[in-house]
Amino acid sequence: MEENLNVQVSATYEDHRVFVKATLSNTGKDTVELLFRSSQRIEVRLYEEGDSEQFVYRSSRMMMYSQVVTTLWLDPEEQVHFTEEIAPYYFKKGKTYGGNVSVTIDRVNGEIPLSKPSDSFTVNT
Repeated sequence: MEENLNVQVSATYEDHRVFVKATLSNTGKDTVELLFRSSQRIEVRLYEEGDSEQFVYRSSRMMMYSQVVTTLWLDPEEQVHFTEEIAPYYFKKGKTYGGNVSVTIDRVNGEIPLSKPSDSFTVNT
């Protein structure tokens, strides 16, 4: 079922911060039920371009989230947007950073997904 979920990510550098936007779409013909185990919706990982193993920022390590189970229903062709702002002390001005975002879904229609929707981005600071 997760094959009907698609995420597109964009990142911009504005006012000395990196803004990440992830758009999750249901491309299937049926409504999907998404279960999240915390208030975190996306996992953002930022790294210096060329060194994708050395993260300078990871949402799950840098932020705190409420431990609350939440269900989101996504109708066919419906989209939902998630955003995250990365503070300037995680990166240097004048560099290029790569990153990836995955949606932190725990269950899709009651089943553990084989993979989570994800996408990559590049941003210049």
